[in-house]
Amino acid sequence: MRFQVLLNQKRKEEITYSDLLETDEWKECIAKIIKSQSPYCTKCGHSESFFYNGKHIATIRSESLFGFYQGERADIEEEYFFESEKNIYLHVHHKHYILGRLPWEYSNEELTTLCNWCHWEIHQNQKIKVYQQTSHGLEEVNFTPCSRCSGAGVFPEYSHVQSGICFRCSGTRYEELIDKPKSNWFQ
Repeated sequence: MRFQVLLNQKRKEEITYSDLLETDEWKECIAKIIKSQSPYCTKCGHSESFFYNGKHIATIRSESLFGFYQGERADIEEEYFFESEKNIYLHVHHKHYILGRLPWEYSNEELTTLCNWCHWEIHQNQKIKVYQQTSHGLEEVNFTPCSRCSGAGVFPEYSHVQSGICFRCSGTRYEELIDKPKSNWFQ
């Protein structure tokens, strides 16, 4: 669904962050980032998995297996198949958030390709900065991560239920955004 259609169906205050992540604009942004950056997680090197013969199969880049050799990247560009214990999806991660911007209104440099597991791990273990636009430029806002998902916004192991979006924060990731007017998210 296009964002404009969503705006016609719901009042701005009723639109959740998870609604925004279901728009065609965000899906197009994901496809563009994955195509321009890599069809692999930039952290672990895994591709999306596929189901074959009752098993989750994924590929990994050879450079992720062998890493760096004497300070230089491996020239080998091969993929290796492996059986994954879990399903792997590719996500696009915001390196920071700016209040008032829609999820797809970020430059390529502000976004990166991650698998669902590395994405979740980053949100669990790192504080993602949130900024707001002021007359002085961008200023950091000190938000508290959601007490349920620790600021991840999703639970990858529950991706089959509402895309794994946290029920407490609806994907907003922060306590201060729960039950607040959603108009902060976009102009």
